[in-house]
Amino acid sequence: LGPEYYNGLTFDFVNVTTSNGQAVDARVTILGTSGNYNFVGWIPDYNSASGQHEGDLGVYYRHDGGFAFPTGGIAYSMSFYEGGGTFTNAAVLSDFRILIYDHDGEPGQHESIRTYENDGFSGYQLRDGSGINAYDEGDSWRFDAGGTNLSETGPEGGFIAYYQNTSSIRFDMFATTYPSNPAGNNG
Repeated sequence: LGPEYYNGLTFDFVNVTTSNGQAVDARVTILGTSGNYNFVGWIPDYNSASGQHEGDLGVYYRHDGGFAFPTGGIAYSMSFYEGGGTFTNAAVLSDFRILIYDHDGEPGQHESIRTYENDGFSGYQLRDGSGINAYDEGDSWRFDAGGTNLSETGPEGGFIAYYQNTSSIRFDMFATTYPSNPAGNNG
């Protein structure tokens, strides 16, 4: 899983961006799991070996093989704080974007991500041909992957989420894993 692999429930980052001339820190926190899925850990610089996405973060969760309940996943938050590494004073970001990639699924595992409008979610961008479909669920948006294994180093299988005026966002990452998946506990 790499030398920076970490399985704690909270992961802190300092100086991730600036807002109004001030440094901003970020904290990601696992909020919980559902179904027969387990949080395994965080993989910082997930694709740095391929020369892509330096500074990214992989969220690794997997199905435990119990096919009586094939759907489930994890929920996590990303909260922003005034810089300095103390993580005490919330920072409100007026406008930002975040790239979600390697959201493609497999023939035996369908993947989805949910965002929430009350977190300041204001829009998204999909790449043509990604196979990702977006669904307005009222106060949330669900992004269903296409179910085919796409490149992890290009724009295939990815989308950009837009946010405004927020200090914390939440993602629900969930999947349905079928017995036909060659690796039953596939992450």
